[in-house]
Amino acid sequence: MPSISTFIIYVIIYYTIHSILTSAYAKAKADFKGYRIVYNLFAVLTLLPVIVVLFKSAMNNIHMPLSVRLGGILLLLIGLFIHVVTFRWFSSKVFLGIEAQKDEEQELYTEGMYSTVRHPFYLGTLMQFWGLFILFPNVYFFSFAGLSSVYVIIGSRLEENKLIVHHPKYIEYRKKVPSLIPWKAPLAFFGYLFSKN
Repeated sequence: MPSISTFIIYVIIYYTIHSILTSAYAKAKADFKGYRIVYNLFAVLTLLPVIVVLFKSAMNNIHMPLSVRLGGILLLLIGLFIHVVTFRWFSSKVFLGIEAQKDEEQELYTEGMYSTVRHPFYLGTLMQFWGLFILFPNVYFFSFAGLSSVYVIIGSRLEENKLIVHHPKYIEYRKKVPSLIPWKAPLAFFGYLFSKN
């Protein structure tokens, strides 16, 4: 198993390449129909070493009380459920790269769940990462969850800057609605999770 410093460097490189490949510049330079599919395959394949290291580190995990483990599982499941629910607003074909979508064609959602938090999908992602850390509290899972959190926070801001170019009203929306934690209306957020709208 690699040292923790090697692991951290690899994760940083992974997220840096991920950011470059999703930039408008990279998309413009690699303007072909299957770019998103190729990118998704590359992202999955280059993430495999991270998954292998995390899996191996989990095998040597310290004993944790059942109540703590259950808390980690709950956080993980809630995050996963948020992911499933947010796909109502996304096209799975666009997400997988089967259909192309330009940045200017991206829809702006401000109703329902999006009236309580701007990035519910990223919230679900972070809950899953930190839920895994609670389940397997070692330095590898902590590093991955921490670096992933930094990446998500920075990435969400960069994504918003692109949205503002094509949707100027996003500026006002951003002032009113929290980014990742629905602290202004937590009950409404969970209500939307279980509603059909």
